[in-house]
Amino acid sequence: MKTILVSGLSSAVTQTELRNMFAEHGSVIGVDLVDGQDFGYVRMMNDSEGKRAIEALDGAQCFDSVLSVSAARTRQQRANEQSNVDPGNEVVNG
Repeated sequence: MKTILVSGLSSAVTQTELRNMFAEHGSVIGVDLVDGQDFGYVRMMNDSEGKRAIEALDGAQCFDSVLSVSAARTRQQRANEQSNVDPGNEVVNG
């Protein structure tokens, strides 16, 4: 299963419309829109279908918005990325 983060969503887009957009690229098993936010998640059946959808839809026009579509990262992946930041590269004002 591949979970995809879709941001830049218009407030007018519905779960059904988002599902139909992604279904053109593979089997969609779930769509979650975050209330009051401009993003949501789409779960595709497998990684290859998810990658195909990301490549096809990143930068696509949806209503009055341009979508940003990427693989979603888990909390653990985000934490690992932050812990791997080299503190020697930080800019310190002073």
